[in-house]
Amino acid sequence: MPASTSSLGPDVAVLGTLFQIDNGSSPDTFVTVTNVSKIMLPVVQKTIDVTNIGDIWVRTVPVLKDMGKISLDLFWQMADPTQNNSSPYGLRYCLVANPSPVRIFKILYPDTASSQDLFPGYCTGFQVTGAVGKAWEAAIDLVNS
Repeated sequence: MPASTSSLGPDVAVLGTLFQIDNGSSPDTFVTVTNVSKIMLPVVQKTIDVTNIGDIWVRTVPVLKDMGKISLDLFWQMADPTQNNSSPYGLRYCLVANPSPVRIFKILYPDTASSQDLFPGYCTGFQVTGAVGKAWEAAIDLVNS
């Protein structure tokens, strides 16, 4: 019977993952965004319909790759430079600045191969939620540039 578990192991813990943003200065360096609790990176393949008039099945072909809406959930610290609206690398600043700056984002994974994802993007949403008995939270939306 074939093995159903990767030879590298059954999983990679999320613990130790870092989400970073470039500081917008020269030389460019990365700053770790604080208090991130969840990352969603939905890479998808766009397709187009190429069904011919005589076909009885729909035909599609892949055309473009799309990172979709990249999402972060975090515990919001209003004054933190990676989250505020006054630091040039604050996520809220990246949303409210005019024009909106493109930033380079990096996800550093905690695996033994030092895997990472690197992409340019814009901040397109910063939704803050507060409720009695809970910490302030923010849901951040990013799009690939």
